[in-house]
Amino acid sequence: MGILDHADPIPENGIGSSLLQETIRSLTTNEDRETTSLLPKTAFRISGTNWRFAPNLFGLKSLSLSFLSDQEAYAQIAFDRPVNLRIGLNGKYAFNKTGREDLPTAVKGRWVGTDIFLLEINEISDINDIMIRVSFGSRHPIFLLSERTLTRGMNIELPLAPQERI
Repeated sequence: MGILDHADPIPENGIGSSLLQETIRSLTTNEDRETTSLLPKTAFRISGTNWRFAPNLFGLKSLSLSFLSDQEAYAQIAFDRPVNLRIGLNGKYAFNKTGREDLPTAVKGRWVGTDIFLLEINEISDINDIMIRVSFGSRHPIFLLSERTLTRGMNIELPLAPQERI
């Protein structure tokens, strides 16, 4: 085995270089790729469902999640009145001009596995930071809600209204 002399460049490999460029091009374009969703099947199964809650500590009356694509999702959440909020699914908050108090509201969500969705609603001007954890692994979804200033991070289960258990 000889020692490489840095003064002599390695000969150019035209075929290898062409194959490398073709591979890079195919990996960075959408040509000949199947379209697959990054969302779990559960997202599409529950999308648009409206859940109503029994009276609870938080005053949350209903919640609906709608997943339109990997980048576009909305929550309709009702405390005093229903409000539609865009959800950031890319790890960043989606900023909504108005939330439940007609103040700017930041919202993000993410799937943990295929059966759990975490929704974070940060009411920026109202100091509320609400986390809703929804588990779809059983017959009926289980909703856990926490708010940093009210529950100090403790999760409180939100029971569904009796008519929702049909």
